[in-house]
Amino acid sequence: MFGRLTRVEHLKAIEGIASDTSQARTTIVSSGGWASSYECLFRLSGTPVALRVSYAIFIEDGETVRIVGRYNQDGVFEASAYYNRSTGVSDKSEWAWYQAHSATWAVIIGVLMFFVAAICGLSFRDHPILSLDLPFVGLVGGLAVIGLILILAGWIDFVRARSEVHMIDRLLNDA
Repeated sequence: MFGRLTRVEHLKAIEGIASDTSQARTTIVSSGGWASSYECLFRLSGTPVALRVSYAIFIEDGETVRIVGRYNQDGVFEASAYYNRSTGVSDKSEWAWYQAHSATWAVIIGVLMFFVAAICGLSFRDHPILSLDLPFVGLVGGLAVIGLILILAGWIDFVRARSEVHMIDRLLNDA
């Protein structure tokens, strides 16, 4: 179950000599704004690799590189972290960190919603009119249920993201 929860079993580490290296800087525009991303396309001992990280990538032809990622449906290895053994430079994608960060906010919002519902429910429990008002009870109960769902979903995403970050670190460091 834990493997299905985290999906880290698909992460692989491969190592080899880089060739056919081409690099580019791209700008990603999303609802949260824009951010720079760096992309390096190369072959690692013949395997096609697409590496995308947040900072400049230092990989040149002939260097020994270890990468961590997954194969996509087209057979390209999509790397999310690298360690250049020739120069000692490494970096990893911040995607998992951002996912853990957003999951933390989902848990916080869920806890707040649940406690607001609990406080409202307890505050008006003995009120003669509101205690009999079915829409009020439904609203407080719905708020509590949504809060619990956010807590559960946020916690699952947080565990998944943290597990992926730890697995990337282990694979990158030959553990």
